[in-house]
Amino acid sequence: MTFGPAFTAASISQDVTKPIVATAAFEAGTVIFHEEAFVSSSFGNMDMDGCCDEDCEDDDCDGCAEEEVEEEPETLDEDDLPAVSSAVVDHFDELMAFCEPTEVLNMVDIRKNLFKCFHLVETNPDALAPLYALNINEDDASAFKDTAIALRAQFPSVVPAAMTDDNVAHVIGVLNKHCHALEEINGSGLFLYVSKLPHACMPNCNITVSGTSMWLTAIKPIAVGEPLTLDILDLFYSPVSDRAETLAEDKMVCTCPYCTGALPDFARAFKCKDTACTGIVHPTKGVFACTGCGATWSPEEISEVEMHEVSAVDELGDIETLAELDGVIAQSPLHKFHYVFYLAIEALSSVSMDDEELPQTEAAKIYRRVLECLNYVVPYPHDLKTQHYDHLAQTLIGAGDINGATEAYEKAYEMSCLCSGKDFEESLLYKSLMENTPTNREEMIAAYGIEDMESDDEE
Repeated sequence: MTFGPAFTAASISQDVTKPIVATAAFEAGTVIFHEEAFVSSSFGNMDMDGCCDEDCEDDDCDGCAEEEVEEEPETLDEDDLPAVSSAVVDHFDELMAFCEPTEVLNMVDIRKNLFKCFHLVETNPDALAPLYALNINEDDASAFKDTAIALRAQFPSVVPAAMTDDNVAHVIGVLNKHCHALEEINGSGLFLYVSKLPHACMPNCNITVSGTSMWLTAIKPIAVGEPLTLDILDLFYSPVSDRAETLAEDKMVCTCPYCTGALPDFARAFKCKDTACTGIVHPTKGVFACTGCGATWSPEEISEVEMHEVSAVDELGDIETLAELDGVIAQSPLHKFHYVFYLAIEALSSVSMDDEELPQTEAAKIYRRVLECLNYVVPYPHDLKTQHYDHLAQTLIGAGDINGATEAYEKAYEMSCLCSGKDFEESLLYKSLMENTPTNREEMIAAYGIEDMESDDEE
């Protein structure tokens, strides 16, 4: 499934050595370009969902099983075979054993993608030229180089002679930094053009993945000459201090209004000390000011609420219900939109999806709160909003509020169109659901085209 033109046919600048900018104006919801993965591979037998945390208390967690299960040896998938050399096929088991303990090739998908890159060079010596233009994490450059040298020394028939050790090291670095998760193949892929787009905490684009395809959609109007940007690091609900720390670790620079201080730090939200005021206090370049009455706080007042920020994390450790969370919020100087409380309500929403004993009306309240937080702090279209509107609609159907479900589907459709385009299959699904909203569980299951797992279990 692909939408929009290919990169080379899109109305954007084509010089990938410079920032990619729009050469025509784009409206929100316009698919700008699509591309296929340069290479892609599955995670193999790796359990990406297993938990190995020694403090985990989940009795059903596969990663915490008392008895160790012997792992099946990694194999090349049927789709992998024509994409790798015969030398890789012949030495695959030894290659897996070599890569497993290395820090930079310990992921099966990265290894397979590397071997596929090698095969491309054997077919065309210049095939990897676009990869050499992508940046890597320079802090790990020595590890990339050491692994490249050792790989060639142990498997000279696998590493193409046309590639220098520096070439191999750079490709390993590119795959480690730029491979994107591909849920449908349970693996990852490298997308050359999307990888060139810079990070922005307030981006103007969103990426959507289907199979091994990816497309870029404008989530707000983009003017001619404006660079295309993505929230690569998923910092949409992070406070400015955390954004700065993460950006520094990844050696990225962001000039969005949040990071430059042109906008308040909405993720840090506090109640105004005037109980009659409905405004919210946010810091902007160290100044804590109320959006309602305009009052600013003294250094002592700031220090006091910052102490509450730290203690709030401990207070939320045992929260299991929305009522308990609201009880904490009522006693706290932190506003319900504060990122500490958002993380708590997001956790409750995750639990509510699997909690069959939770009343549907209560689950709906949780989803509404999550969306209330997101719509306040994240002032642009986001995939997570689409998901929560969808969950809210399903919950309202279960609660018998069909009109409410229709409204939620309308929001999901609107958000999906802005994030992924109106022709995306999920956008079309939400359009159908808002026009013909199911009135019960059976109709909903049929509309989504999924099996009734509960009925299957009963049988």
